[in-house]
Formats: sequence, C-alpha cells, structure tokens
Amino acid sequence: MASTRYSHEKILEVLGELEAGASVAEVAQRHEISESTIRRWQTKFRGALQKQEERQQQVEALTQQLGPDVPDEDDRPWLSIRGGIVGWIALLLLCTFLVVPLFVPLWNADEGQRQFERIQQFASAQNVSSLEQLDFSGLPERRLDGAWLPRDSTAPWAIAGGLAAIFLALLVGLFPRARTATCVLAGLFTAVAGMALLTGFQYLASLQIPAEKANGYLMPLIWLVNLIGRSYGQLGMVLGGVPMGFFELFFTLVLTAGLCEETCKAIPYLTGAGGEQKLAARRFGYTSNRLFTWGFASGIGFGLAEAIHYSTTQYNGLMLPDIYVVRFLSVVGLHGVWAGAAALNYYRLQEEFQSGAGFGPYGWLLRVLRVIAVPVLLHALYDAFAFSDMQLAGIGAAFASVVYLGTRVVAAEHHRTTHVA
Repeated sequence: MASTRYSHEKILEVLGELEAGASVAEVAQRHEISESTIRRWQTKFRGALQKQEERQQQVEALTQQLGPDVPDEDDRPWLSIRGGIVGWIALLLLCTFLVVPLFVPLWNADEGQRQFERIQQFASAQNVSSLEQLDFSGLPERRLDGAWLPRDSTAPWAIAGGLAAIFLALLVGLFPRARTATCVLAGLFTAVAGMALLTGFQYLASLQIPAEKANGYLMPLIWLVNLIGRSYGQLGMVLGGVPMGFFELFFTLVLTAGLCEETCKAIPYLTGAGGEQKLAARRFGYTSNRLFTWGFASGIGFGLAEAIHYSTTQYNGLMLPDIYVVRFLSVVGLHGVWAGAAALNYYRLQEEFQSGAGFGPYGWLLRVLRVIAVPVLLHALYDAFAFSDMQLAGIGAAFASVVYLGTRVVAAEHHRTTHVA
C-alpha cells in the first residue's frame, strides 16, 4: 500500500526528519502516517540512506578540493554570439551537407536504373543469393561496367580516415575546449562496436531458422532473429527475394537498426558520465557542449564504420559513385546528428541518472529509452524510406533529423539557464 499511496519524495522527507532526530510517533502524527509504515520504510531504505550520506560526504570533500561551483566556460550558450550566430550557421551548413548529397541519386536516376539492371544480370549469371557471393575474377579490374571502385579496393578506408579528420577538426573549431582525446576514443570505441554489431547482423541476415524447429520458449528469439535477418537483408533484395512492406520494415528497423545502433552510440557518454568523480561532484554535471561533442563523435565513428562495412561487402565492384556520396556524407552525418541529439537529451536528464530516482527497478533502462527514443524513430524512418526506394521521403526524414537537433539545442539552452544559472 505504501508504494502506491506515497511518493518517493514523501518517503525521503519522512526519513529525513527521522535522521534529524524526530521520533517515529512525532513524524507519524505530523504526516498522518502509521508508525508501522514508517518503521517498514526505515528497514527498507536504511542502506540506501547510508549510501546516499556517504556519497554526499564524498561530493562535499571533492567540492572543497575543486573550489566553488562555477559553470564550465565551455558551456557558453549555443545561442549567444559565438554559439548563436556561428552555431545556427553551423546547423544550416550541416543541414545542407546532409541533405544535398541525397539528391545525387535523383539527378542520376537513369544511370542508376541501368546499373541496377547490370547487377541483376551479373548476379543471375552466377546464380548466387547474396552480393557477398559474387565472383569478380573474370571482370576487368574486378569491377562491373559503371562501378566506381574495384571489388578489393581499400579506398573506403582512406575516405573514412579523411572524413574522420575533417569532422574532428570541425568539432574542435566550433568547440575549442572540446576534449579531443575523449572524442577520438568515443569515435573509435563506437566504430569497433559498430563493426562488430553490423557483422553480427549480417550473419543473422544469412539465417532463416524454421520456427517449427523451436519449442515454445525459443519462439520469440527465433522470431526476432528472422526479423533482424529480413530487415538487414533488404540491401540484398537486388538479387531477388520477398521484400518487406513499409510499415513492417519500419517496425522491424525500430527494434533492430534504430534501437541497437542508437544504444551502441550512447554507450560512451552513458558509461563515462558515471566514471569521472570530479565532474560528478559539481552540481552542474557535464556541460551540454561537452556531451554534444562526445555524442556527435560517437555517431560519426559508427557511421564511418558502417560506411566501410557496406562499401567493402556490398558496393565495391558494383555501385556508382552516387551511393558512396550518400553513405559517406549524408548517412555518416546523420549518425552524428542522431547521437548528438540523444546526448543533449541526456544533458537534461543527467541528474536523474546520477540520483537513480523514479521508475522503480527498471529506472535506468527507461531513462535510456527517454534519451534515445526520438533518434531511434528518426533513424528507423530514414532507413525504411531508403530501403523502400522512397528517396524524397528519405530527404524529408534527414531534414527532420537536423530540425530535431535544433530543438534539442534550444531545450539544452533553456535547461542551462533555468537549472544552472
């Protein structure tokens, strides 16, 4: 009954009065709560209160070492002279950088259709079921007519390295106090994790396990494996097969590409935010600028790893330059946008993450979902449009993603002025 009648804040208030020296009878009378209920709260929450008191003592000790709480200079608002004019111009340029390349396949649609037919003929002649199984040994320079790169080209690695340097330079230019090493480590971690994740999903895409072979307990797992395989197998539909409907594909991508990939990109700041005691000691926590650079770098790392993966397994030897432009510019940038927007969501919720209050035993998981929910939906929506060859709609989803990032910037600035100032 107590968990349904009294809020978490009320329980803490009552226990706080007891810690201050009031008797159980006095507190019970003052708050009109039975003494048995209060004693039950004491028994249940005594350990938590002791840990909270110990943590508070550690925070006070660290605060004395660090000096008075002063907002980080790196948290100059995006909407002021440096972060305002330059920040909004940067968002506009980012929107242009992401959206314009998406028009390239539209401008070259006829040649793209001819290349699609060449790939189908080439695959039909070899009677294979996936692009990875194609044999290029009999082709001049190991590439199909019209393809930009040979099958075994290492150019995607070089392109990814150059773009990583450019994105890092842009982050440091816009945020001079950005921790370069932290951004690099976040990008590298997510790149490695992303490559492993994509390789695993590609393996699942090769599996289609008959559901009748599993017992009742394994049915949901078999269903999920097959669903992941079908969604990530959409890129191979050029070789035939039964494509998924748009809404089925979107729902599947929410559970796979959206949820799994956005969670992967959030790991650096979700885990690192609890690891630096000096920053946790300050009531300001991490600044919005620092979290954004961390999240954006993580997203860029994942996007570049994904671009390398698809280039070496799907595109090399087959595709026109158009798809490389879209993958390495627009899609990589979108990964940074989605992860950066999620990091700004975390900025407004980091106090809840540190305190652990609310939502019961699943509080941390639900808070993570609050951080990444909209980026997950935008990510899945863009991929669903792209896999369904709805290019104009995909451009709209990309534009909406940049707009959403702009709203997160405004929300972070509002939070900074109302909770930190």
